Amino acid sequence: MSADSASPTGSGATRINIPASGTPVVIDAIALVRGAPNEAEAKRFYEFVTTPESLIHSGRNYYRLPVRKDIDRTQLPDWMNAPFTRMPLDWELLRKQGNEWLRYWDTEIRGRAK
Repeated sequence: MSADSASPTGSGATRINIPASGTPVVIDAIALVRGAPNEAEAKRFYEFVTTPESLIHSGRNYYRLPVRKDIDRTQLPDWMNAPFTRMPLDWELLRKQGNEWLRYWDTEIRGRAK
């Protein structure tokens, strides 16, 4: 599946291609930590970023899939409402090799497509 979407930077269109074989679904998480400093500010931030408006904005501009079930899905890009195959992910292998893969990306790949 593929879809066109506005670039988050406003610099033009971005093509999103999701392979038929599947794509990993990695979930970003946010939490309030009991006893952490600035608890009131952390709670205000949490409440702000988890509003339907903020989640729709993140979906449209940063390609973040909202996990809330009460989001008006018609407000999200079309590609977010299309079915897709979740690629199986070997979490143990990711845990063991993830830091090395990121190091390789940072030193050998990032910024070289210019």
